[in-house]
Amino acid sequence: MDDAEHYRREAIPRTGDAVVAFFLQSHSRFLYRDQFIELVREATLAFVAGCPRASIIVAGEALLRAICDTIVRSAASGLEGVLRVNGKNVAISPNVEDDRMHELLEANFSGLIQVLEKSGLFDAGVTSKLRAVCYLRNCAAHGDLPLLTEWDPQDHRSGGALAEALWSDQFEFPEGYRFLNAKSNETISFDCTEYECNTLRSLSAAERLAAIQLHLLLRSLRDLSQTRP
Repeated sequence: MDDAEHYRREAIPRTGDAVVAFFLQSHSRFLYRDQFIELVREATLAFVAGCPRASIIVAGEALLRAICDTIVRSAASGLEGVLRVNGKNVAISPNVEDDRMHELLEANFSGLIQVLEKSGLFDAGVTSKLRAVCYLRNCAAHGDLPLLTEWDPQDHRSGGALAEALWSDQFEFPEGYRFLNAKSNETISFDCTEYECNTLRSLSAAERLAAIQLHLLLRSLRDLSQTRP
């Protein structure tokens, strides 16, 4: 294993508990359960192998299936709505037929997120992460990746604390990053400590975004599992 691969391995989430928990709770009517697991695995392997753009895309595809499953489960508990799929309306309700449920995967990614957002089941922080994963996936698949900048998660510190930090030989600024979701005009902040993420400083900009995408994916899966109806 070379140094670059070592740094990538150190950057990825340490546990797959969120993936396992989501899989075990997934709805029996949703037939993409095994595909979801395989996509998470492929996204991780692509990142470790040094293919950040592929990893970002595949991680997004994994979340797309997780969102579809969440809608299926929520519909069974009373969620209703309408999605536009391939030029026609697909109703979401407790009585919708199984074959119509499978059409959800052909729907617009952002439209699926809007269904969850309008349901009132998830707070703004959850849906913001979903949009961020969707945005990174679309950027990686269709254009340029967003500009990633370093960010101090404790930038609200007082002037005195900042002066002390600047003059200290032992102080190290906490690691964090930001990028703009130009689609929703949201600034996405990533605090390495909050996500229990090892340093990303030895990675390229694209690799940093891919690592952030994996962490956002797992946190989103955890959030979707914990707030399920």
